[in-house]
Amino acid sequence: MSKILDFFEKLSQYKEGTIYYYPNNGNAGDALINMGFYSLVKKYNLKFDIIDINSINCLKDKDVVLIAGGGCLVPEWDSTPNFVRKINNLEFNIKLVILPHSIREVDDIIINFPKDTVVFCREKYSYNYVLEKSNASEIYLSDDIAFYADLNIIKNEINGFSPSLNYKNIIRKFFILFHMIKSKNNKTIFAMRTDKESNSTLKVKRLLINDFSLVASFGAGLYSESLYTSNQFLKLIDFYEEIYTDRLHVAIGACLLGKKVIVYNNGYYKCKGVYEQSMKHLPHIKFVE
Repeated sequence: MSKILDFFEKLSQYKEGTIYYYPNNGNAGDALINMGFYSLVKKYNLKFDIIDINSINCLKDKDVVLIAGGGCLVPEWDSTPNFVRKINNLEFNIKLVILPHSIREVDDIIINFPKDTVVFCREKYSYNYVLEKSNASEIYLSDDIAFYADLNIIKNEINGFSPSLNYKNIIRKFFILFHMIKSKNNKTIFAMRTDKESNSTLKVKRLLINDFSLVASFGAGLYSESLYTSNQFLKLIDFYEEIYTDRLHVAIGACLLGKKVIVYNNGYYKCKGVYEQSMKHLPHIKFVE
């Protein structure tokens, strides 16, 4: 059994305090990460509550706080680093768990973790960084938690969530319809990221309409919205047979769907690292420097 599965099995038997989950509230890739967590929750019948930065005062001694997997503990983003800093400043003992993450250039955070902290890194570059700098009591290498998302649940579970009818969501629906039509004649897509984690040295055309993690971004965090967004995200990817991308979770989603995937690095090493850790052995996935 992998370390992450072994951890969830043991956590399902934890009785000393309340278990809290701090979810990702970002784009469609974040929703797929959350669905990896929620799929493991179902598998191990784990009881938990949601927590955010405004409810940290509900914590008490021996509680467990699970930080959603992803790439949030980096200088480009603020919300998760600010949340963890507040956790680090608590004056009582909790168990902090960083689910599979890419982590870099946040020394002030990782040297001040609570004494009973477990960190799962999703690639070797972050693992080596945390191993060198962090005071965490346990540090492991693990697959990105999105690899544990149950596709049967995402594709088939009836979900009462309905995104709000604001103009952004209407545009998103039109973009998805566009790709459904476009893909009937062209099964190849360059689904490249258009945000501040883009690789500036990579000379490819970047179009918002092809940035699948943003196109399908109908909400993430709670189970119902993560389920809906992941469903739309995978449907969008599934229109195509060959996907070129520097979006890690477009690559992971396409990998789970059995697509041919050509992965490029983002602005740092996370795509390369996760490819090396979890996808290198798969014949339908290729990484391009």
